[in-house]
Amino acid sequence: KEQQEPLPVQSDALSLFGQTPLDRLLGRLGMLRSRRRLVLFWVCITWVPLLFLSLMGDQSSAQIAFLEDFPTHIRFLVALPLLVVLEQPAAELLKGVIPEFVDRGMIHEGNAELVSRAASRVRGWAGALAPECLLLVSAWVFARTNSFIELPHQISSWKSTGSTAAAAYFWHHWISLVIYQFLLLRWLWKYALWSTFLLLLTRVRLSIQAHHPDQRGGLNFLLLRHLGLCALGFVTSTVLSANIGGMVAHGGSKLWEFRSMVIIYLGFAIAFFSVPLLAFTPSLFLARREGLLKYGSFASRHVIDFDKRWDGTSAIRGASPLGHRDITGVTDLDLSYEHLAGMRIFLVSRPFLMGLALFLVLPLVPLALSKIPLLEVLKWLAKALA
Repeated sequence: KEQQEPLPVQSDALSLFGQTPLDRLLGRLGMLRSRRRLVLFWVCITWVPLLFLSLMGDQSSAQIAFLEDFPTHIRFLVALPLLVVLEQPAAELLKGVIPEFVDRGMIHEGNAELVSRAASRVRGWAGALAPECLLLVSAWVFARTNSFIELPHQISSWKSTGSTAAAAYFWHHWISLVIYQFLLLRWLWKYALWSTFLLLLTRVRLSIQAHHPDQRGGLNFLLLRHLGLCALGFVTSTVLSANIGGMVAHGGSKLWEFRSMVIIYLGFAIAFFSVPLLAFTPSLFLARREGLLKYGSFASRHVIDFDKRWDGTSAIRGASPLGHRDITGVTDLDLSYEHLAGMRIFLVSRPFLMGLALFLVLPLVPLALSKIPLLEVLKWLAKALA
């Protein structure tokens, strides 16, 4: 077995968070000393001015007062803080990826420099100014085109009624929403960079371990780290659930009218968070095929030797491949070959899909329970599990 040399990169070489121009600016302002301070900073810019403007204006004629507009509160008091708070655990998960590859002996000594270059390239993209500017412009365009679920125009709200309605509408659409969508797009950009790194990693000759107990060549550890970035799905589901709830509560819509939208969203989200892992499928397939060919030849020699040993004929010259010729050797060989034949060529696993589904579906549960009694849901689950 080849001796693996330590990879000449820092443990945080794959850090995708805390490296952007905005992060450096916030660091100079002292906002990065704690996540709580950063959350309060964004909330004071996005939500507090809306509260102040709504209280200053007369909302007596508005059908939806500010305090009743729960989609707005969930977007800026729940989803936006989650985007900020979840950065730290996601960054910690990504930091240990390369060292774990090295500890598992999956990076050959000659490919260490290639992995280091890939990590440096992705880190350079994460800290560049141009993508940040492009994301900001995109967030502004999304706000300009109203690319989110809105209530019918005939329904008056705190953004359209009262002496401060114009200011409230301006701040909500051109500042609060732009900031929220910018932070959301930053997460999508980080996810795209992580996916790019996985793709670059497949071009390196990794030492895929066909006999590894995880039946995925020793790559199963990537699923937990990948799932850390999939927490973004929890945020998007939270906002979607709030928007649908607002349409049902204030827009006169029926919950079942959004079933197609929810199904399409869930299908797209599962595919979106699973596709990057398919980059390892060719490597896993080749490792499985090569392992079966080599192990099949080895097994044939041992079985022939075993048969000749026990039917009284002369055995194959030399030592047995397993060191002994009794029945336990054949049994162990059979179990090993069966394990190798069961190796998966898709890195996506059932526990990963269950965790991803939990992220995506959990925020939608309160929306469903608002129209479906909890007892009925429990009965349905009991029948499904019976």
